[in-house]
Amino acid sequence: MNPIGFPSQVSPVSFPELNPSVSKPAEGGESFGEMLGNVAKEADMNQAKADEAVKKFVTGETSDIHTVMLAMEQARLSLIMVTDVRNKMVDAYQELSRMSV
Repeated sequence: MNPIGFPSQVSPVSFPELNPSVSKPAEGGESFGEMLGNVAKEADMNQAKADEAVKKFVTGETSDIHTVMLAMEQARLSLIMVTDVRNKMVDAYQELSRMSV
């Protein structure tokens, strides 16, 4: 040990070799792109459910305003989540493009 308390010889850190199969999903899992696509589809479905609930309420098929409000709030929150994820991805891309090689 040296005076600071670290071992006198530090072994080099080994990094795994870059593997082109990393982008493939793990056993039975889905890829990042598929996951984003599924989240976007789910947000779209939530919006469609909210629209349908509003139509049923306006036409008088249902009088339960609570269900309509819950559907609308779920659609709003899922849209906010998709927008935030998109914004973070754009920020990450811009940060990577500013890096010097």
